[in-house]
Formats: sequence, structure tokens, C-alpha cells
Amino acid sequence: MKAKICSKNGNFGIEINGKKYPFAATRSFRPEGRILQDFSDHGLKFFNIFPSGIMTALEKRTVPYSQFGPVWVGENEYDWDNLRAQCHEIFDSISPDAYVSVNVHLDPPPWYVKQHPELVDHWEQMIQNLGSEGWRKAAADYLCALIDKLDEWYPERIYAIFLMCGGTTEWYSYHVDKVIDAPTEVQRQAFRDFCKDQKAEIPPREVLHAAADGVIRSGAENAEAIRYWEFTNELVTETILHFAKIAKEHTGGTRLVGLFSGHIYGQNLDFAVQTSYNRLDQLLNSPHIDMLFCPASYLFRKLDSTSGIRVPVDSISCHGKLFSHEIDSSTHLLKKSTEAAALSHAVGRDEAFTCSADTVAYIRREVGMVLAKGQGYWWFDMFSGYYDDPALMDEIAQLRRIQEQVCTLPRRSVSEVVEMPDTASNYHLKTNVYYPMVEHQTNALNAAGAPWDMGMTFDFDCPAFDEEQYKLYFFPALFAPSKAVCDRIAALRQKGKNMLYCHAPYYAIDGTLSIDNMEKHTGIRFERCEPADNTVRLCFPGAEHVTFSFTNQTVKGDIWHHKGCEQIGPLFSPQNLDVVLGRFAENGKPACGLKFRPDGGFDAFSACAPMPVELIREFYRYAHVFFYTDRPMPVYTSSSFACLYSFEGGEVRLYRPEPSVLTDCFTGEKIRVDAKGTPVIFTPHETKFYTVCLLKE
Repeated sequence: MKAKICSKNGNFGIEINGKKYPFAATRSFRPEGRILQDFSDHGLKFFNIFPSGIMTALEKRTVPYSQFGPVWVGENEYDWDNLRAQCHEIFDSISPDAYVSVNVHLDPPPWYVKQHPELVDHWEQMIQNLGSEGWRKAAADYLCALIDKLDEWYPERIYAIFLMCGGTTEWYSYHVDKVIDAPTEVQRQAFRDFCKDQKAEIPPREVLHAAADGVIRSGAENAEAIRYWEFTNELVTETILHFAKIAKEHTGGTRLVGLFSGHIYGQNLDFAVQTSYNRLDQLLNSPHIDMLFCPASYLFRKLDSTSGIRVPVDSISCHGKLFSHEIDSSTHLLKKSTEAAALSHAVGRDEAFTCSADTVAYIRREVGMVLAKGQGYWWFDMFSGYYDDPALMDEIAQLRRIQEQVCTLPRRSVSEVVEMPDTASNYHLKTNVYYPMVEHQTNALNAAGAPWDMGMTFDFDCPAFDEEQYKLYFFPALFAPSKAVCDRIAALRQKGKNMLYCHAPYYAIDGTLSIDNMEKHTGIRFERCEPADNTVRLCFPGAEHVTFSFTNQTVKGDIWHHKGCEQIGPLFSPQNLDVVLGRFAENGKPACGLKFRPDGGFDAFSACAPMPVELIREFYRYAHVFFYTDRPMPVYTSSSFACLYSFEGGEVRLYRPEPSVLTDCFTGEKIRVDAKGTPVIFTPHETKFYTVCLLKE
């Protein structure tokens, strides 16, 4: 067995023993042999096994991840019978040429925590246990023993090792205030080692959640808070890399290693720091990490929305890693479910679809979005039965066949816009404020009618990053970038690249809070402005009716994650804009617009976020970004593939920058499309797939 990540024609997949596969898989907390056989009969080659003795988040943590019982049951003691039962359910049901990944649940089981009183509940308070050398050794022994046993029983079948740990198995450390208010000795020692000071103490909550100015931290005044949150992110990342190295070395580098991580585009930006995803660069630069995965955006699952990827997928591609988009939404079949755990999950924005047609429209949109990025996906049949329908299985098989076809075509990104959060700046954002960027901006970017790339400022250091590709660089929270990032952006500005900033760009660099630094780096002069009403009203033709402000749909109750929100408001009004696109409703002062540079390009700014699609499209027009449709709608496209979704239906005019033939992947119909446009009819809730072939002049 030799498994590795491969990239062919710009599409990422898996190579096993010399054979290349696009990545389409399935996994389940309740694997049923009959359903697994159905997936296998419909062409899926990648499956998953999850031995675990830990409880999920559902039903007040009374629902186990695995119904087969724990495997890790004592010190160097393993119940292989429980593992064997789960193996029979899976391996006996799938084709002999199918492969299986194993989820290694690293959490110390309840019996282990009971025997080691220095430890706490790992699911909720993971950060307090990670410094335990005893737990690390015991978990590593279990990891290696599990791999060896599966290899003994099923040689040449286990292709990947997935490291599961902490809250929801996604390396979350929940209840941060509990962790802060009652530090354990293990946690305290890990902090002291990080600080290289054996007298260091974890500061109190009021220090760690403080910010010098609104929600912006000063490097000098809030140094203790910044240091602590750097510690949590470094510790989690170091722990991941510790186990990844063990897995790689134990298998002689023959298996893939992956995990849930990198959800920077998938939650409130301050929460990305609290959940310790802020050192993604270390994971992407590690030779021991091959793939990352993440659930589909919880905010954008409805048919009136756009779907959403919750990681910087283009950063992952840039660094040569595989991404798997987890499609775990509640299909229409859950309307008939009697499984309490499944029903408790299917609430709010994840309420089950009403019919098969709506489910198909949604899953096509999710898969098409990922295919345009050249990455993979899996069907999360969470509590089994989500896809247990002949028509739905046929659709899954059809999508897999289309994926195989698309992956034979040379793919490159055609995005002219890139969004780039900055991990250094994230530490300067006050925690527990539910800052709406960057996930809440995704919907408008997706709906703008042009593709965009999801990057990070650390991509500047990646040799594969193509800075010439983009016409517009969007920095949603660039409070305190490093000098290297500042210099790189300055060089791009000199080349005439267009920049878009939000809220308080460069305000916290050099350890201070300085409005002068904002003007120095953006060319825009700012005035302090803290209106009681932070509403911005757009003021360009056709958009005068549009208003927006700092809002967070999560807090409004669309999903269950957060119950409250600290008020976040604009801090600055731009004063020397050449084009004002929006003003504060309260006082009429400029709130968003752009300033042209004498040598080409512009610097744009918005005092509030997330920005509406009307404003996004206006910035695009000034940057001469190419629109692929005549109206705002989701467009996911590369050089060789296009996915388009229409909620309302009707006639839509499609455009391509070069004369091309678009072939409908579902019907085979061919149409010619160029910069003049071609009308296409959409039915309501329709997702269309096209392969794209340039016409030779």
C-alpha cells in the first residue's frame, strides 16, 4: 500500500499503488451494511471506519459516535471484538477494490480521565490536556495499535489515518472561560513552557478578553491577551503535528494523514482564534499533513442561499494538499426519520429539504462549487439514511461520473478576486465578540456573478501563489499584518493592483494603535467616527435603497451556535475618497468608497461588514472584474468547468471572457458563449454544470 496526494490537470485527488482517483467518499456515525453496499454499487471507492468510546454533542452528549462500543478500554488494552464487529459491517459490504480511512479518536476515554485526575473532560476542555505527556504516549500507542490491527486484518485496504480530537472531533476547545477561570496544572505548565518562564501565570478572563479600542487590541496594552491566544493556537497545532508525525513514521509514509482544521472562513473570526485554527500555515507547510476536511457552511445551506466552503480552499491547493468538503446537510429523507439524534441535528438553517428535487438542487450546488476548485468531497450519512433512496443514489453516481470527466480536463483558476484574512491580525481582534467576518461575507461574494479565490496572507510565501492573476485583493480584517505582509502589499500597490479593506486596516501595527499608519499604508485619510447608528446607506445609482451595518446572522438565531453578541461598530470614516459609494445614515459622512492612485489602481474601504452584493459588484466594476452572468447569482467556475445556480429561475445571460463551447454535463446540450453573452433558461432552484472548451480561432 502506497497512498499519496496527486494533482493532475490542476485537479487534486488520491493516488494508491500508482492508480489515480478523484476524491469522492462517504462516512457515517451509524454505518449500515446495506447502505454502504448501495454507495459501493454506485461507484464510490472511499469509505471510513470510526471506532470510538466518546459521546457526540447531541442530546446533551448522550449519543455515542460509534454504536459498536469502545476499542481503547484500558492501559494498552484494546477490545478488538468491538473493532471486528464494525469492520464486518463495513468491509463485508463494499467492493474488494474499495479503500477505507480510519478515524483515530485521540481523546482520553472516560476511564482514562478517571484514572488521571490531572486531566479534565477532553471534548469540552481539550486545551487543558494537551500538555500531558502521559496522555500523548497512551494515545500514540492506541493509534499505532489500531493501524497495525487493521493492516493485519485488511492488508492493502487502509489508505488514510484521520486524527480526531476535541470538540466535535474537529480539534475545538470549548468553554474557554471555564478553561481560563480554572486552569489545571497541566495547562499551567504548558503555558509556562511556551512563555519560557516557569513563573508565568495565565491571566484572568478580564485581561484575556480585553481590547484597547472597541474590538481592536493593542500589541502593547493587550500583550498578555495576545500571548495567551498565541499559546493556545501553538499548542493545538504542535499537538496535531506530533501525532501526524507518529502516524507517518509508523506507516513508513505509506498512508495519508488528515484532520478537521482550518475553519477560518467558517465561523466568526475571533472564534477562529479561540478554537485554535490560527496556525493553519504550519499545517499546510508540514510534510506530515496531506489533507484537511470541514463541513459545508451551516449558514448557506438553504435554496435561497449560495452554499459555502469554510476553509481557505485555495490556500490548501496552493500548498499541494487535498481538501474534502463534507456534505452533511439534512436531506428530504429526514422528514421521515425517527432517529432522535438525526432530528436534533436537522434544525434551523439545516432543516431538512422538502422534496427530492430540492435535495438534488442543493447537493449539485455543493459538489459543483468544489469541482470548480479542483478538490474533493464526501457524503456524510451522519446517522444513516440521509441518502437511502434509489433516485438520490443515482444522482450521487451521476455526480461522481461528472467529477471523473471534469478531472480529465486541464483546470486553472480564472478568479480575478482573492480574499485574504491575516492570521497575525486575528490575534488583535477581541475575543467573544462574534466578529462577522469572514464567513458572513461569503454569501455576497458567491452571489456576485464572478468567481473568487479563498486565500490567506501567508500564501504570499508560497511559491505556487500567482499574484499577477488577481485584479482585486480583499483584506477583511488587516489590523496588524507583519512587516513582510505590509511590504508585499505595498509592492502590489506599486504594480497597480486594486485593494479593498474593511473596518480598521493597519490600525494596530508596530504595537500601537495609530490612525496615521492607516493612511500611510492605504493612501486614505481617516477620521474617527463612532455613530450611534452604524447603518450605511449606499449612494450610487440603482443601489440607493440598500443599507447595511455590522451584523451577524448567526447571532440573529439562524442557527444555534451563539446566543448573544457584543456590539461591533465602525471606527473610522474615510475622508479623501475619489468615489463615495456609501454614507452613514446618521450623519451623512462617507463610509465606503475608493481612492485612485496616480500611477494606477485604487484603494477601497468599507467601514462596516459584511458588505452587500450590490457594493461588492460596484467594487468589481471599478476593478474591471469580468462578470459571468448578467445578474447577481452564484457562479463557480474554472477554466474548464462551470457551476451556476438560480433560485428564481428565468432567462439568464451567460458570458465567458473568451469564445467557448459550454457542454451541459446533465443533458449534453452545447452552447456557444463569449463576452457578448448567450441567453440560457433556468428553472427555479436549478443547478447547471458545464464543461468549458475554448474555441480555436
